[in-house]
Amino acid sequence: MSKQNIMFHPIISSIQRIALYETKARFYLIGSNNTQTRFRVLKIDRTDPKELILVDDKVEYNKQEIHQLLNMIGFGNRGNRSPGFNKLVSAFGIVGFIKFLEGYYIILVTKRRKIAVIGSHSIYKIEDTATIYIPSDNTKPQHPDEQRYLKMFLAIDLSTNFYYSYSYDITHTLQMNMAPPRKLAPALFPKPITAAVYHSNLNSDNSEENKCICHDCDDDEDIFETWKQQLQQRLKKTGEPIPKLEFGIRTVPEWRFVWNSHLLSAVHSYLHPDWILYIVHGFIEQSNLNIFGRPIYLTLIARRSNRYAGTRFLKRGANLHGDVANEVETEQIVHDSMISSFAAGRFSSFVQMRGSIPSYWSQDISKMVPKPAISIDLGDPYAEIPAKHFNNLMRRYGSPIMILNLVKKREKKKHESLLTDAISNAVKYLNQFLSPEHAIQYFHLDMARMNKGADAKVLDKLSAIARTVVRRTGIFLSSKGYDDETGVPGHQSGRLQTGIVRVNCVDCLDRTNTAQFAIGKCVLAHQLYALGLIGEPVIEFDSDCVRLLEGLYEDHGDTLALQYGGSQLVHRIKTYRKTAPWSSHGNDIMQTLSRYYSNTFSDAEKQNTMNLFLGLFVPDAGKPAIWEYPTDYYLHHPEAIVYIPNKRSLTKWWDDDVIRHLPLPCNEMRKLCCEIIGTQGDGALEMLDPYQEYNRPFEYTVFTECFEFKMFHTLRDLAPTFSESFSPFVVRGRNVGQNKGPASKNPVISGRSSTISNNSSEYMVNNYIQKTTRASWSEETMKKAIAEATKSSIKSAAQKYGIPYTTVQRHVKSNISKKHLGRFKPVFNEEQEKNLEKHLRDLDALFYGLSRNEFMELADTFAIPHDSETPPILSTIPPDELTLPAVTTPFILAHDASVNASERTVRRKLKELDFKACRPARKPKLTAAMKAKRLKWAKQWQDKDVDFWRSVCFSDESTFEILQNKAQYVRRRHGEKFHPDCVVPTVKYPTKVMIWSAISGKGTGRLYVVKGIMRQDQYKEVLENRLIPQLREWFPNGEPFTFMQDGAPCHTARSVKAFLAEKNIPLLDWPGNSPDMNPIENVWELMKREVAKDVITNKTQLLEKIIYVWNHHPQMQETVQSCIDSMPRRIKALIAAKGGSTKY
Repeated sequence: MSKQNIMFHPIISSIQRIALYETKARFYLIGSNNTQTRFRVLKIDRTDPKELILVDDKVEYNKQEIHQLLNMIGFGNRGNRSPGFNKLVSAFGIVGFIKFLEGYYIILVTKRRKIAVIGSHSIYKIEDTATIYIPSDNTKPQHPDEQRYLKMFLAIDLSTNFYYSYSYDITHTLQMNMAPPRKLAPALFPKPITAAVYHSNLNSDNSEENKCICHDCDDDEDIFETWKQQLQQRLKKTGEPIPKLEFGIRTVPEWRFVWNSHLLSAVHSYLHPDWILYIVHGFIEQSNLNIFGRPIYLTLIARRSNRYAGTRFLKRGANLHGDVANEVETEQIVHDSMISSFAAGRFSSFVQMRGSIPSYWSQDISKMVPKPAISIDLGDPYAEIPAKHFNNLMRRYGSPIMILNLVKKREKKKHESLLTDAISNAVKYLNQFLSPEHAIQYFHLDMARMNKGADAKVLDKLSAIARTVVRRTGIFLSSKGYDDETGVPGHQSGRLQTGIVRVNCVDCLDRTNTAQFAIGKCVLAHQLYALGLIGEPVIEFDSDCVRLLEGLYEDHGDTLALQYGGSQLVHRIKTYRKTAPWSSHGNDIMQTLSRYYSNTFSDAEKQNTMNLFLGLFVPDAGKPAIWEYPTDYYLHHPEAIVYIPNKRSLTKWWDDDVIRHLPLPCNEMRKLCCEIIGTQGDGALEMLDPYQEYNRPFEYTVFTECFEFKMFHTLRDLAPTFSESFSPFVVRGRNVGQNKGPASKNPVISGRSSTISNNSSEYMVNNYIQKTTRASWSEETMKKAIAEATKSSIKSAAQKYGIPYTTVQRHVKSNISKKHLGRFKPVFNEEQEKNLEKHLRDLDALFYGLSRNEFMELADTFAIPHDSETPPILSTIPPDELTLPAVTTPFILAHDASVNASERTVRRKLKELDFKACRPARKPKLTAAMKAKRLKWAKQWQDKDVDFWRSVCFSDESTFEILQNKAQYVRRRHGEKFHPDCVVPTVKYPTKVMIWSAISGKGTGRLYVVKGIMRQDQYKEVLENRLIPQLREWFPNGEPFTFMQDGAPCHTARSVKAFLAEKNIPLLDWPGNSPDMNPIENVWELMKREVAKDVITNKTQLLEKIIYVWNHHPQMQETVQSCIDSMPRRIKALIAAKGGSTKY
C-alpha cells in the first residue's frame, strides 16, 4: 500500500472576519469566512458586572440567515430615540478575555499584516488591537486599582512581534505539522503552575482532574496505523486499488509557545475551535532567495516560551520544572514556492534553540554596576533541574541533545566560569545513566577569549562545530532528496531531524545569535543541496545568499535582545568576522547603555506586566496588588511556599515513553489532534482548500501590494545593478549591493520593545548620547567647508561636505574677521560709536518690539547720511505734532508715543477716547483675495439651515502639549512673585501630541494619535480606519452627509482626493484660513482648558486625559451640538465682516 493513500490537511479556520455589535444587554460577535458565505454567532451577556457569560450555539449560518438574525436583533432593541443596535468595531480575530478586579474585557485583533507564507498557508503579524470593557455603562469599574491594572495590561504592546495563522499551527515545527496524527485527544487547557494550583491539587482528592493530559494519553492505539491496517485488509478482499483518503485535522498546540493561553482559559473549552486563535510571541521574517528566476523562500521563525518568561536580570537559570529563562526555539525553513502543496512540494527545516543554563543561579542587581556578580543560589548535586530540562527536550526533539556552551571557562576571578562548571558537571552526571547512543553531547567555545586574539577565527571554529551538529541531528526534508533512496516511515517520504542543538551564553543574546547564524549557514547549504539547487553543501561568506541569511539573523537577534535585554545586539556577526567598521563601536556603546538602563530602571515594571499577561498573578480585591510585592520570586517558584514532593528517581531521570521512542521525538510519535473531519461536502472542502485561501479569487488584488511582491528579494535588493553573474552564490565585495540584508519593517528592530515602560530606557540613552557625543570632522574638511561658505553660502557648504549647518556657521564666524560678517560697513569712529549706542537706546524706548536687525537698519539710516558727531535726537519733535492718530495708533504703549508730552498726558488722552490696555486678538492673516473667497463661500451656504449642518462631519487636527498654561496674569501680593502658585512652568522642548478627530450633529468621533507629521499616506489610513467606520455608524442606511476638511497639504493631495472619490464621500467646499468657521476648533479649546487643569508629567498621562475629556466630559456633547447649531450665525457674521475676521 502506498504511503500516500492517506493524506492529512490542516483545517482552515472559517472565522477570519469579525463584526462586534452592541446593545445595552449583549455583545454580538458575528464571525465569517473571507467570502462571507459561512457565519457563526457568539453572544456575550453585559448585564452581569463580574462574570463572563457566553452563548455559542455552534450553529453555522448562511448569508440570508445572518441578515435575518441581525434585523431581528436590531428590531427588538430599537428605542424611541436611539437605534439600540450599533456596530462597534470590525476585527480579524479574538485574542482572548481578561478580568482584573471588576468585569471582563475582550481583546480583538483590529489590524493585521501578512508576514510569511509556508506553502499555501499565510502567517499574520498583529498590527493593532482593541480592548473593550464588556459590562454595560451602568456597571462601570468602581475599584480604584482597576484602571491601573488595565494600564499595566495594555503595556504589553500586542502590535510588536505577536503572530498567528488561520490554518498553519505556528506553535509547532514544520516537521511536527507534516507528521501524521497518532492520537485523538481533547486540547485540554493547562493552568499556569503557581502555588495556588499546587495547594488546591494537594488538598483535593481528585487532583487529577486539573492535570493537563495533552501529552499524557495512555491509549496506545495509533490511529494512523489502524487506518493503514484497515486499508490493507480492504485491499486483500477486493483486490481493487484504494482511492486516496483525505482528512482534515486540527492539532493540539504546543502550549509552551501560546502566549494568549491565560486570555483563553475562561472560554477555551466552551467555544467552537474556529473562534480560537493561538498567538505566538517572538520573531518571524521571510525573504526570497531568487536562484535564476526560481523563488526559494527562506523563513526564520523564533518562538519564545511563556514558561519562566521575563526580563534579563530578573529571570535567570531555571525553575523547579526545568523551564529555563529566555527559551527560544528558532526554526529555519527553506521551500520552493513554485509548488505550494505540502504533499507535492519540497520543504526543508532545521530547529535549534537557546536558553539560560538550567540551574538555580542569579545576579544581584541591587548595586548599580554594569555586570552584577553571578551567584549559584542553590546547589544541585544530583542535577535534578537539568534532568527535567533535558527530559523535556528529548520529549520534544528526540536525541541527541547537543549543547554548545559559549560561556567563559578560565577567569582570574570566577564569574561566568561558575556557570560553565554547573552545566558541565550536570552533563557528566546525567550521561552516566543514559545509553551512549542517546547521551547528551557537550561542546564548549570561549568566544569572547578567542575573539581577542590577533588572528581570531571564531566563525571558522563555529562552522566546524556546526558541521558536526548537522551531521548528527540531520535536517527535515519533506520529500525525498535527489540523492536519497528511501523515505522515513510514518512521513510521506524524506528525512527527519532527530535531536537538537542548544546554544547558550550568559544572556543568550549576542554570542548566541552569532553561533546560531553559523549553524544556520551550514544548515542552509545542506538544505539547498538536498533540494538539488547547488552541487556541493557549501556556501561562501559575502555571497548574496549568505548576506541574506546574515540580515535575517541580525533582525532575529535584535528582536530577541529587545524582548529580553531591553536593547538591540551589542556584538554582532560582523564583530566576530572582524569586518565591523569603527563607526559601529559608538553604536555598541549606545546599545550597552540602553541595556543597562533598561535592566536598572524598567525591568521590574515589565516583569509585573508579563506576570499579569501570562496569568501568573491573578488580581484579587482581598489580596495585595502586584505592585505591592517586593519580588515575583514566589510566583515563579511555588515550591518556596508549598511543599511539592519529588517522585522522580535520581538515576532514572527520563520518562519511559520518551526513552521508548528515541531517537525520534516522543511528541511527534504520539502526535495529538483534537478534531478529524472527512472531505465530504462543500463546507469540508472549503475548510481544507489552501489554494482558495491563498490565491483569493473572490477579491480584487493589486499585484504591487501583494506580500510576495514586496518581500525582500536577493536579485532586486542585494545583487548589484550591473554584474557578470546574477547567481546568489557568487562571492562579491562586502559593500556591493544596496542593503546588507532584509529591510525589516518590524518596529521592534528599530528599537521598540514589546513591553512599553514609562521609564523609557531608550529615551534616557538617546538623551545621554545626544548630550555627551559630538561628531567630528577632519581639519582639512572643515577648511574646505569654510572656504565654500565664504564663496557661496553656509547652506551649500553644509550640504556638500555633510556637516551640520550650525557647525559650519560657528566655524565661519570664528575664522572670518568682523568686517566681513557685519551687515553694515564700520563707518563710525569711536566717538560716533558712543553716540550711536545712545541713539539705539532712544530707539528702544520709542519703538515697540523691534528686532536687532531693524535697530541696525534705523541706526544706519540716521547716522550715515548726517555723518556728524551726534545723530539727531528723536525727542526734539515739536509739540504741535501731538495728533490723535499718533496717540491712538494700535499696539503703542503710553510712554512709547513719539511726541513731546508727558506720560500722564498720553494716558489721559487714551482714557478720554475710551482706549483700554488689552491683549490683541490673534487671528490668521487674511489677504484681500482670502477675504473675497471667504465672503463668496458664506454667500453660497447662507441659506442652509441647522439640520443640514448637523449632517456635516467636521474634521481637523490639533496639537496638545504638556505645560500648555497660557495665563498672562496672576493675582498675588508683594513678595510672592516666585511662589509656586504664581509661576507658570515652562520647558524648552515640551512633549506634544497631535490628535485628529471629527464631530457631527450625532456626537464626537474616534480619536487618532498622529505619528509625527500628518502626511497623505497616514491621512488615508486615518480616513479608512477612523472616518469611514464612524460615518457608517453616524449615517447608516444611506443617510445623506457631507465631509468637511480644511486645505492642509495632506488633505488636498491628489491621492487623498482620489481615495475620497473612490469611497463616494462628498466633500464640502472650504475657504482657506477659516478656522473660525470650523466648530471643532471650539471643541479643541474646551479640551485644552480641561487638559491644562491637571498636572501632567508624561505623554501617557496626556493621552489618557485627552481620551477621558473627549469621551466622558459632561459638557462635551452639549458643546458639540451648540457649536454646530451656530453655523448659520457664523456665516452671517462672516458676511457682515465682508470676509474678514469674526468673533468666532
